[in-house]
Amino acid sequence: MYYMYLEGEQAGAKRFVDQVLRLIDQPSVDGKRTGRKPQREHRFHEDMSRLKTMLKQCRDQSGSMSEQIDLEFEWIHQGSASSAPPHRLADSTCCLDRVLSDDAKDCFPIYVEIPDDSDPTKRSIATGAIFYFPNQGNKDTVPYVDELHGHSTSLDRRFMVFWMGRWLPGEHYVPGFMRYREGDKTLAPQRCYARTFGLLFVDRGIEPEASKWSFNMGKTKMRKLQDALDSKDLAKAYDYWLKQCHLKFDAEVSFEDENPRYIDAEGMSQHDRIIFLNDVYQVGDIVELYKESKEKARIQSHVGRIERFLQDKHFDLNLPTGEVELLLLASDNSMTKTNRFRIQNYSMRPLSNKEFEATRAKNEKQIVRSVAIEFRNHIMKAGLLPTTRFICKNSNSEVIQTNIPIKVTVASQDCSESFEVSNGHLSFPDKIVKKLATVAGQYTMSLEPAAGQTPFTCEPETFYITPAEMHKLRR
Repeated sequence: MYYMYLEGEQAGAKRFVDQVLRLIDQPSVDGKRTGRKPQREHRFHEDMSRLKTMLKQCRDQSGSMSEQIDLEFEWIHQGSASSAPPHRLADSTCCLDRVLSDDAKDCFPIYVEIPDDSDPTKRSIATGAIFYFPNQGNKDTVPYVDELHGHSTSLDRRFMVFWMGRWLPGEHYVPGFMRYREGDKTLAPQRCYARTFGLLFVDRGIEPEASKWSFNMGKTKMRKLQDALDSKDLAKAYDYWLKQCHLKFDAEVSFEDENPRYIDAEGMSQHDRIIFLNDVYQVGDIVELYKESKEKARIQSHVGRIERFLQDKHFDLNLPTGEVELLLLASDNSMTKTNRFRIQNYSMRPLSNKEFEATRAKNEKQIVRSVAIEFRNHIMKAGLLPTTRFICKNSNSEVIQTNIPIKVTVASQDCSESFEVSNGHLSFPDKIVKKLATVAGQYTMSLEPAAGQTPFTCEPETFYITPAEMHKLRR
């Protein structure tokens, strides 16, 4: 299970070649963010080009690569085979199945040539790749090296070394460029350094111990390989690649403001810009924050303009959590109130001007812009008030059903009474009926929005109460 020959005898080599070539075609380190190619990128692209050339040659020259290793095992006990069916190697899995799967989102090349001091025409080549496994749903997805029965191995190994295609199971070597350096100011957060899994292939020129358990660290070529992989230029290229993978693939917020400000009173750091799943958001952008049900239906949605980002604690800690403050678009299309939301609790997407205007237009259909008063009868005998309903219309003069609170004022020459209703059909309070219905005269009804409601227009309407026989008046 742990043999991968680059010469083509084993299917593992084909999987490795295919996986690396697939990822090379969609690298994340492309310079698009900065518009320039810093030195660290030149090293990345140079090594990637040499590795790509070598792997293509390997694939072209090894057309007979086996697609399937077909081995079976039988248990032999006291000279007799077990009655259990043979175990097929193809039915087994190991960590390499994960490493060479689609779970890996990008790769960093390893390509080192080591000259032979005794013969300038000869050289040893070490090749390989580092695969990035992103954080998804607040969980890291990186696999670990399988534990070996009967051997003490570290539980968090994420690097494997192959000599002539054979795994050296006791080798704990990790290239120096992959290590997080406490004293250096790295681009990538420290947690990203633990989201990679590496494979290194060396030829017979870099010798292992006689047991084939681990490297022979005393050999000259092994020391040269270590020196080459401890390169500071390589470490800078790797750090830059990690940062780009983090921005593109991790389901985490990356606060990217060049001049963050720590707010001591809030215990948070203010930023003007973040990157979330490869999308850049900055102050002034219009966005939608939303939550979805298991059926992908929107169960919460907030549209607004970004006012600021607040990162938890001090920005030096580089935490991936915090809040966004939005100037919210209200249902009446006003934008006067702000609210803060935990970024990691919501999905976020940018809204174009067209999408924002479409949202406003949808809101507008439900906003009352005018109200008409309709009386069943304009002339009433004393003791009664007219049966009344309100017709609400939006800005397109379309009738809409709503229960907004409305302030009603009924006034005559001698008195005025006001009260609120919250539906389209007016029901006069008893005290209003007793006070107004018994007095004949001309009355004017006018409407206005209740406190805090959206303004609307309304033309006052007049009704009349005429005298009636005294014994028929309501008391």
